[in-house]
Amino acid sequence: MKPAQWHQIESLYNQVLEIDEAHRAAFLREACGSDGDLRRNLEELLAEGPKAESFLEKAALREIAHEFAETADSASSSHQDWTGRRIGNYQFSKSKSNHTARIVIRNETFDPSKHKIGYDEHSGSLVDGRVAHGAESVPRTQIKSIEFYGDGRKIRVPSWLYADCYNPNLEHQYVNIRWSRDARSLLVTMLGADGAGAYYVVWILRKNGKHSRYFKDAF
Repeated sequence: MKPAQWHQIESLYNQVLEIDEAHRAAFLREACGSDGDLRRNLEELLAEGPKAESFLEKAALREIAHEFAETADSASSSHQDWTGRRIGNYQFSKSKSNHTARIVIRNETFDPSKHKIGYDEHSGSLVDGRVAHGAESVPRTQIKSIEFYGDGRKIRVPSWLYADCYNPNLEHQYVNIRWSRDARSLLVTMLGADGAGAYYVVWILRKNGKHSRYFKDAF
C-alpha cells in the first residue's frame, strides 16, 4: 500500500471513530463513493477494533524506516562515530494539537564487571545472554532509563525495551519522535552503532502502557 493510500485510510478511520455507530454506514457510503476497496479496508479495520491500531502503526513504521535509512546512509558516508557524545540526560518533546509528549533518555558508561560478556558466531556480541545491539565487542555506553510523559502523565517504560540497545547515539539528528495520527501512541526512533554494527530501533510508546519495539540493521 502506498503512503498516500494509508494516509487516506487512517484519516477516514479516525473520523469514523468519532461518529455514532448507527450513522457510520452512511458516512462510509458518502466518504468512499464508488471506491469499494477503500470502504472494505475501513470496514475491516472497524471490525478489528484495537488491532487496527497495529495496522496504522506499522504503516507509520515503514515511513520512519525509509527516513532513517537515508540518515544512516548519510552518517556512513561521512564516517561519523555514532557513540553517544556525552553521558547524561537527553530530552525530546513533541506536540500535536492538544497533545504533548516528553521523552527523557539517560545514557551511562557500560561497566563490563557487572555483566557476563559473550560471543555467538551468528548473533555476535552478547551481554548477559542477550544480543548486544550496536556493539562489535564490549559496549562502551548503554541506556540507563527512558521516561515517557504523555499529556503530562508519566507512563512506565520497562527496561526490556532498551536494555540491549548499546552505544546509543542520542544527538538530536539521530532521534526522531512522531505522534501516531490518533495521538494514542508515540513513535520514537533512534540510531545506534559501534562501527559496522549500526542499527535503528523504533519504540512504540502507548498511552495505555502496552509498549512495543521494532529493530532493523541500518546498513
